[in-house]
Amino acid sequence: MTGPLCGAPHHDHPETLCTQPARHYRRDRDPHGGPLIIDGRERGSAAWDEPQEQQMTDRIPLDDLTSDQLDALYEQLATAQQEADASVAAAAQLTTLVGKRSEKAEKAAKAQQQRARIAETELHVLRSGLRANGADPTQIQNLWAQIRMRNRQWREEKQRAEAAEHQIRILTAFDEGRAHGAQRVMDERDQAQQRAAQAEAALVRVHHLAALIHAGAPWTANHTELAARIRAAITGPTTTEK
Repeated sequence: MTGPLCGAPHHDHPETLCTQPARHYRRDRDPHGGPLIIDGRERGSAAWDEPQEQQMTDRIPLDDLTSDQLDALYEQLATAQQEADASVAAAAQLTTLVGKRSEKAEKAAKAQQQRARIAETELHVLRSGLRANGADPTQIQNLWAQIRMRNRQWREEKQRAEAAEHQIRILTAFDEGRAHGAQRVMDERDQAQQRAAQAEAALVRVHHLAALIHAGAPWTANHTELAARIRAAITGPTTTEK
């Protein structure tokens, strides 16, 4: 009569059971053993010790591995190598991308800082020159603000005139019954052109006044007269003196 069997499962392949007699196991002397069963199929034989905590420096002798176990280890190694290669490639690509973006942002920041330094230097030189000629930099800054406003107004009026001309080209393609509308648009164009001409003339007067101030006209020391001349240059015919 056959005695009871051990029946201990393999720690990596639980379908593999020990077929040795019960209570036979002795570590390193009488290991478990039986047919190696993987996915319900017998794939040779296996002999194994029960798992225990091992130091990182422990090594499993190659002779103790079955061919299937060795193949499984090779597959795990290949998979780990592929994953490592993919991770390294992704990291390299990310590093390159971040590096390019950082380099571009750094160049843009340096260029902006350089432009700011140049502008600050030019402003300092301009204000110093104005003071040396007896002019008030604040008055000149106000004058420049007025010039910029007139430039903007002139551009806006020019855009309106161009838009009116565009409408005229559209209306002239219509029949004679739309002539009244075309006339209205032409009137608007003429008015816009007139306003643009007025703005441009004011801009010329302001530039002329700025030249007189830069040349050191005697009335620049009188802030009241200077302000009156600026307003006159902006709003009406010039009354400046040379």
